[in-house]
Amino acid sequence: MPSAPPQSRPAVLDAGGRPLPVLPRASGLAAPGRRRPDASAAQGLITPRRPRLPLNSSRRNTTALTAKGLAAFEADVAAGGFLRVTQPDPEALAVLAPFKAQVDVFKAQYGGADITGDEVKAMIEDGLQATFGEGGSTGPYPYTGGLRFDLNSAAANGKRASGLEVFDAQTGLWMPLKSSRTDTLLVLSFNANGGDGYITLRDVPAERRPDIGVLDADVFQTRIDGLPQNDAGLPVISKLPVALYSTQSFAP
Repeated sequence: MPSAPPQSRPAVLDAGGRPLPVLPRASGLAAPGRRRPDASAAQGLITPRRPRLPLNSSRRNTTALTAKGLAAFEADVAAGGFLRVTQPDPEALAVLAPFKAQVDVFKAQYGGADITGDEVKAMIEDGLQATFGEGGSTGPYPYTGGLRFDLNSAAANGKRASGLEVFDAQTGLWMPLKSSRTDTLLVLSFNANGGDGYITLRDVPAERRPDIGVLDADVFQTRIDGLPQNDAGLPVISKLPVALYSTQSFAP
């Protein structure tokens, strides 16, 4: 008997027209607490339309932050001109980056201090040191969603970021980052375990960062599916409002 024709699955094209396969929606979400050793990840800002991830906590005095990994996704999309296309490959898997496609969550408990303002500031400085310090590279640069800052790359380690503000989802306002404030942080397990020099995240106790078992590829697919479409049925990708960029100003 002739074999059945391969099913079409969604994929993404980068700026050069190369196909980057994306996990199909049916299998893109791992069961809570389970890992997919065959999957991998990428990075940008995830917009408020996120039906699959509880990024915004209903608890008082908490907000959603996304660190490198989730954060760079939209930044890459806006700059690279990704387009959703059909790819006839029944075995397509996410091949966006060399990290495990798992998202960990630092879940702020009501009235607790699971991820404090001081830890958020230190996390940003970790990424900036890994970028602008001796032997640094651009890979660790902190792209965030729901958190923005001003940057002086020539300043000493620990003093490069200033004017840090977090977006309060309940009020819709940007608020100064306070050391006593508690927030919810979504971040790739790679960085949560200290990858790219994020030692502050590595040193947060494991009980404060449970693995929620969400694949970054599924987050990306949800983002693409939520975009408006043009007459050809393709997603329309627009630049972000300036207020949403994590780096608000840069001094070399």
